[in-house]
Amino acid sequence: MTVRASLISVCMVCVALTALPLSAQQNRVSRVLADARRALDGLPERPLPRTMVIRGKRMALQGSRDLQIRTSRQNLLLSVEIYAEFPDKFVWIEDGGAVMRTVRGFDRQRLITNAPERLAQVLPGQESTSAYALGFITRDVDQLTQIRADFVALTFGLFGRSFPSVPLTFGDIKGGEAANAIGMSTKDGYAATVVFDPVSGLPAWLGTREVVPVGNEIGGQVTRRWVYEDYRAVDARRVPHLVRWMMTASDSSPLFSTSVLTITEYAFNVAIDPKVFKQ
Repeated sequence: MTVRASLISVCMVCVALTALPLSAQQNRVSRVLADARRALDGLPERPLPRTMVIRGKRMALQGSRDLQIRTSRQNLLLSVEIYAEFPDKFVWIEDGGAVMRTVRGFDRQRLITNAPERLAQVLPGQESTSAYALGFITRDVDQLTQIRADFVALTFGLFGRSFPSVPLTFGDIKGGEAANAIGMSTKDGYAATVVFDPVSGLPAWLGTREVVPVGNEIGGQVTRRWVYEDYRAVDARRVPHLVRWMMTASDSSPLFSTSVLTITEYAFNVAIDPKVFKQ
């Protein structure tokens, strides 16, 4: 990846996209997006696939931030399967065997999950769940918001486009021209900065800022980043074969890796069992 470390300072657009004069800035945004799509799609232009299947392994990194002293016992390895029937069906499945299995996706506006909120309302051995315990239950609305955000981050790194299921608004941001970056946002409040490799035009990373609880208070901020690496050709498209998740809770601290997805298989325009989207 050729993006310099100094680009870490690019503004994350969890605030509204910076209001700048539209003419030159919008032309630049359109040009950056067009360059990315040409780099991803190749020439001649081809239609987006109808379906997509991705398989791979995700290593969830545990323990120390110093990756050099990690051992395999500190990390959690999960099998990953991702299914998409564009534009409005998407499922991400992670399986750690006896450790955990997570299914999360959407079929239009319907949440697909193996852990719906209603199943967690009453804890084992209790007639009802306390208000304190209920505070730790992941709500269905939050699951849907998160999987839609994951869909945006993943598919943008593959296709550099917006899909009707989660439409994106693109705009310029402060410092965007120097960093070869643009901003994106959705109607439900998701916002991100995307930085593109200045040589290849490919998406390099996507970053967000999130407000998180600090003790019993709301107000801490975490910076998160999807980093797209190891682009290779599959069916004449260039797609990343490694996705790294990074984060930091301090503007003065470097980002560190929290998880690495190694993709071993892409398949486009293949039949997908409808049961995948019925959970």
